[in-house]
Amino acid sequence: MCMAKTRRLQILLEPDQFERIERAAADSGGSVASVIRDAIDRYVPDQRADRKSAIEAFLRGREVEMGDWAEEKRRMLDEMAGMD
Repeated sequence: MCMAKTRRLQILLEPDQFERIERAAADSGGSVASVIRDAIDRYVPDQRADRKSAIEAFLRGREVEMGDWAEEKRRMLDEMAGMD
């Protein structure tokens, strides 16, 4: 993920925790900060990305023949309304 970093976080770690992170950074050729950001992404996943993946998987699993878009959209909305 290549976004501008706009927030700073300061944490205190046990010496063995820092050593593990430092080793992981050296093994991956990255920085300590990148290891921590990766760990956050794994432990606290982005729900928006999960939702997008679920929608894409749902759409891949459907065979949809597109005719008139307005009619198809109306049909899809009717289907989704019945899912409540």
